[in-house]
Parts: sequence; C-alpha cells; structure tokens
Amino acid sequence: MSQEITLRAALSFGKSGRSASADSLDTPIDMAGTKALDTEQTVGTTEEALVLGEVPAASAHYWIKNLDATNPVDLKPATAGTVTTRILPGRVAMGQFGPSVSAPFVQAVTAPVDIRVVLIQA
Repeated sequence: MSQEITLRAALSFGKSGRSASADSLDTPIDMAGTKALDTEQTVGTTEEALVLGEVPAASAHYWIKNLDATNPVDLKPATAGTVTTRILPGRVAMGQFGPSVSAPFVQAVTAPVDIRVVLIQA
C-alpha cells in the first residue's frame, strides 16, 4: 500500500489589522512500517521516557496534546537532553522525530500533566 498516513498542519493569526496563515492541506505519506500507538500518559516533574509502545521513535511521526488546563510539558530527544518543544496547556505539538532519536523524554514543567500521544511508524 501507499499513502497510509495523512498529515495536515495549519497556523494563522490576526491582530491589529495584520494577519498571516498557512495550511498544508492533506499531505499523503507512505508508511514503511506497521506500528502505531494512541495512548494517554501522565507526566511528572521529573523527566521520563515518552511511552512508545511498539513504535520505534527514530523517524516516527508524533502528535502530542497537553490535556492539562494550566501546566506546560517539555519534549526532549533523550534523557538530560535539551528541550526541543514546550507544549503549553491545551495545545498540540506535531512533527517527526529525527533518525537519531531513539528514546524521547517528556517532563512536566510545574506540576504533573496528562498528555495524549499518537505515534505512527514512518
């Protein structure tokens, strides 16, 4: 099969008479692997491994939503790694891990948070 994955990203703003927007529309992607995961994870203030299930992190597509109403959560490529993404309360981060990422970590910034994690093997 081909084009089993569909990606879509949109971003826009409007303020003080200025605006900008971008929408990728649906972008079909071939899926070489067969693994996927859709789960929730409670993340504490000490860094912990992102739940991967059977999905290898290297090159996996990710969609992570911070389900907390108050507290942010950080995404790192490895333990003790540099924060690459901060997911604010109620917001989503979407992307694809680099090929060298094998064990991504997450850490709540001020108090534990729940996140929804969707991973799809590239």
